[in-house]
Amino acid sequence: MHPELENGMVRQLSGKGLVRERCTQHDLELAMQNLEHKFVAFDLTERFDESLAVFQEVLGWRLPIIYYSAKVRSKNLI
Repeated sequence: MHPELENGMVRQLSGKGLVRERCTQHDLELAMQNLEHKFVAFDLTERFDESLAVFQEVLGWRLPIIYYSAKVRSKNLI
């Protein structure tokens, strides 16, 4: 079992939720299918600025997006 299969996001996106059994390859595939077919868009934290641009285009946002980053840690502190 690959450790990337057993995480909260796979559980939520596959619909498994809080069921106690371990996630499987099938759960990961279902989660990916759900992202592709049931979501208009989704965000990757590491590419937040680009994700906002995608949201703006896909969702038809006309006003400019204004935000600032707070509590951002340097990558060197990891």
